[in-house]
Parts: sequence; structure tokens; C-alpha cells
Amino acid sequence: MKTPLLLATLPLLSSPVLAARVTIASQWNDFSSLTAPHGGQHLSITLNGGATVDSNDRLVLNGQAGSFARISFPSTYRPGWLPGQSYGIQLTISGLQAQQAWSQLFMYNSVSAGKESGVAINTTGMITDGANQASWGSTFGADAIGPDSFTLTVIQTSTAGVGTRYYINGEYVNVNTSGWIASNQTWNSIDFGNSYKTYAGAAYAIETLAFFHVDSATIGDLDTAAKTMYGLVPEPATATLGLAGLAALMLRRRRSHHS
Repeated sequence: MKTPLLLATLPLLSSPVLAARVTIASQWNDFSSLTAPHGGQHLSITLNGGATVDSNDRLVLNGQAGSFARISFPSTYRPGWLPGQSYGIQLTISGLQAQQAWSQLFMYNSVSAGKESGVAINTTGMITDGANQASWGSTFGADAIGPDSFTLTVIQTSTAGVGTRYYINGEYVNVNTSGWIASNQTWNSIDFGNSYKTYAGAAYAIETLAFFHVDSATIGDLDTAAKTMYGLVPEPATATLGLAGLAALMLRRRRSHHS
């Protein structure tokens, strides 16, 4: 068995015991490349049905039936099989428009037929999760949901009473302790967009994406992990300002050299 490559390991500083840690398994800060390292291997994104990467290096899903981006895991991915462990996904979304009562955001595909699980949004900005494709569970909303950019973090664990926890911009918003539990399934891929519906779904762009692991399943550690992960989301405006400042500095040095 290969030893996983730990791309980034971050202590949960607010935890009273500094044993719980966050490990980023793979991440995209933009989509100028459709591949990313993952545990000593690579994850690759395939684009289907009009899904594309725009001039701002965002992954764009147009909401039409069959328009989706798929990531296939190099080996079966069973995120909740270790007791006391948690696995998460974080994506920054912009331009979100839900066109149907329930529009799929992303869906994990199981090796067992009919056991897919994922997250959807409705036209009023309510998010839901569920298993077996269309059997969506309870709903919850947040002020951040809409066309403006926001970051959604979902952390799964098989620990009783913890379940699957949801965060918007690093803040806890909801939990599902009975429906979508990580230990129930083994995933072979994940689809972003409208991979199985026969009608229009959610149109949106993904700005950043990360898969991560937390070696804890306590609620406090998971809440801290979500804040930690959200703190790592790059700020495009800051990056642009940094490049502009660098260009100004180079121009100033050039003028000084010629004067």
C-alpha cells in the first residue's frame, strides 16, 4: 500500500488537544489545469455536455441536462470507514442559478447502483442533501446562497450523532445525522453539475475546490477544520493587487535605472 502524500497538514489551533489535524488531499485554486496531485497519484477532471473552463480559469457548468464535470478517483474512495476520522470537500461557487425545484450541485457516485449521494439547491436558495439521487432530505438556507461568491464546506463522518456537517463561508449551518453518512458508501467518482437529470439544473461556476481529511470526528474539531479550510481560500482581489504592486515596483526600478 502506498503511503499517502500529505500535501498540506494544518493543526487545529483552537482545539484543546493539538492532535486533530487537517490534511489537504488535493486542491484546485483555479482550473488552469484539470489535474491535481492526490495521495501520490493524480485526480483528473473530464468535461461533459458543454461544461468548460472560462477566461478566469473557473470551472463553469451551464445547468443543462448532461452538462457536468467528473472527477474519477484513482481507487475506490470510502471516506468514512475509519472510526474517528472525517473527510471533507470545499468549493467556492459564484453565479449560482437554480432553475428547477431541486438542482444538483454535486453528486458522489457509488460502486453500488442507486446509492449515489450529493447536494442540491432549490430556486429559493435552500440547500438539501440526500441519497439515491432524487430522494433529497431536509432543507436549510443561508443568506450567502445566491449569485454572489460563497464557499460551501461539507464534512462527512460515520460517528454516531455527528453525521454530515455543512458550512457556508466557514460557519456551521446544518447537519444530517441520518441520511447521507459516509460509512454507508464507497465512491468511485464525483460529478459537479447536472449529470443525471433529464431537465435543466443549477448553473454555476466553481472558483476553487479541495478535498481534505480530518483525523477527528468531534463536532468542535470539525467546526474548527471548516474555519481553517475557509481561511485558505485565496482572495482573487488580493492576488490581483499583489501582481499590480509587483508590476509598479518593476516599473519604478526600471525608471530609476534609466534616470
